[in-house]
Amino acid sequence: MRGVESLSQSKRRVSGEGERFLFFILIMVFLMASTGCSYTFFFKKSPPDRAVNMDFDFKVMKELKKFRPYVKKNLRITLGSFLDKTGQFKDSDRSRYSKALTQGGDDVLYHVLFVALGPRMVVDRDPKNLKLIRDEYTMNHRFSKSGKQIGLIQRGGPQGGITGSRFFLTGSIVYYHVDRVTGGGGVNIEGIGGHIRRVVANVGVELRLVDMSTSEILWSTLVKSWVSGTLIGGDLMRLITVKGDDVLISAELGMAQQLPADYAFQICVATAIENMIRENPSVFLSRPLSDSLMRESS
Repeated sequence: MRGVESLSQSKRRVSGEGERFLFFILIMVFLMASTGCSYTFFFKKSPPDRAVNMDFDFKVMKELKKFRPYVKKNLRITLGSFLDKTGQFKDSDRSRYSKALTQGGDDVLYHVLFVALGPRMVVDRDPKNLKLIRDEYTMNHRFSKSGKQIGLIQRGGPQGGITGSRFFLTGSIVYYHVDRVTGGGGVNIEGIGGHIRRVVANVGVELRLVDMSTSEILWSTLVKSWVSGTLIGGDLMRLITVKGDDVLISAELGMAQQLPADYAFQICVATAIENMIRENPSVFLSRPLSDSLMRESS
C-alpha cells in the first residue's frame, strides 16, 4: 500500500508540474497574440554589474559590413559638424530624451562609418582629440637621416606625418519625435507584472559628402526612420524597426523608454551611409559590387 500511495503522490506531483508549465505556455501565447504574431528573438539578459553591448546586429548594420572587401585601400574620410538641429526645447527632465541624438550623434556616426569602411579608413577629427594628437605630434617630431619624419604619431601617414582625409561627412539631425502610449491601452497580467506600453520613435537626418580639397558637395540625402518599442513587464521590450527587424531585448525601465529613439537614429544613419556608398562607387569602391549585393540594393 505504501508503494501504491508513493506512486500516486508522484503522479500528482508530475501532473501539477505539467499544469504549471502549460499555464506558462498559455501566458506566452497570449502575450504574443497581444503584441504581434511572431518573434524573431534577439534576447540578452545581463547581470546588473556587467556592461550591456548596445551594438545589435540590425539588418542594415549587417549589410554595411559586406562593403569592407570592396572599399578602396587609400580611402580616408572624416566627420565634420554633426549636431542636433531639431530646435526642440529640452526641459529639465533630460531623462526623457535620447542622449544618442542630443549629445552623442557624432560618435554614433563615427562608429557606423567604421563598421562600413573598416580600420584606418576613418580619420578622427574631433576638436579635443585633434588637439591631443597635435600636442603628441609636437613632442614626437623627429626626422630620420633620410629626412623622413619618424616617431609614434608620424608613422601613421604614407610618407610620415598625420594622416589626412580626402572627404568629410557633415550634416545634422533634422527631426526627432517620440510618441508614448501608456495607461488604459496596456494589458496587465497578474504575476507577470506591469502594463504593456508602446513607444514609437521617428528620427530624420541630413548628410552631405564633401570633397575636402575643393569644398564641393558630392552627394546629399535626407533619411527618416522609425522604431516601435513595446514594453512588456518591467524590463523586457520588443523592438520593431523600419527595416523589418523584430527583436526582444532586456533593459531597465528608465533606459528602455529611450531605446527606440537610440536605435531609430542608428538605423537612420546606417541607412544613409549605405546609400552613400552605393551611390558613389567611384569614391568608395575599388571594384564593382557582387551581384548579390547589387540585388539587395534594389
